[in-house]
Amino acid sequence: MDVNVTYRHNAMDITSLDAFFSIRGGFHEQIREVCFVRALGECAGFAEKLGEIDRRMGKESLAGRLVYARIGGLPNISGEDKVRIYAEAYDRWAREQVFTLPHIKQNPLLGKAVSGALVKTEGIYREGKGNASGSMIRNFGIKLLFWLEEKASACLEGWKENSCSKVVLENVGKEQEYLFGYFLSLLGCDVLLLQ
Repeated sequence: MDVNVTYRHNAMDITSLDAFFSIRGGFHEQIREVCFVRALGECAGFAEKLGEIDRRMGKESLAGRLVYARIGGLPNISGEDKVRIYAEAYDRWAREQVFTLPHIKQNPLLGKAVSGALVKTEGIYREGKGNASGSMIRNFGIKLLFWLEEKASACLEGWKENSCSKVVLENVGKEQEYLFGYFLSLLGCDVLLLQ
């Protein structure tokens, strides 16, 4: 089945953490509604509220109603083996539009979504960098695949176009981290950036 899904961002009004975690984006006529929002600062009781949300989302996740991932930070790729694995995976995708990474290659629809998300996110990165070289774009793409597999793999298990995934991405301070959040939203994840 060859399906083209369009992702519509922030069709719902998100004014609180509760609103973000309560809303489930719809999927109708090949349009998937997703949230991509940023929370700045902290209010009184913020840590307790996040703890409460973690417990609630954990229960929802265990019950199979959604996937919940809280990502505390995005590391650099370390070790020659990992660098080689993700570089080879990216290069094969760039040449043949085929993924060799375990979570993605099992699901052709996910592969198509990841491919489209990579193209779009790299395009935004390229526009923002003006003079970005091909190797800068390649390194960014490799990093996106690494973060996806290493930090957001829970969102890939049993992925479908209408799956509900909630991702909290903490301490986002760099452009590439922000764009990773956007990349996840292009895979149908509702993303909350905590800054």
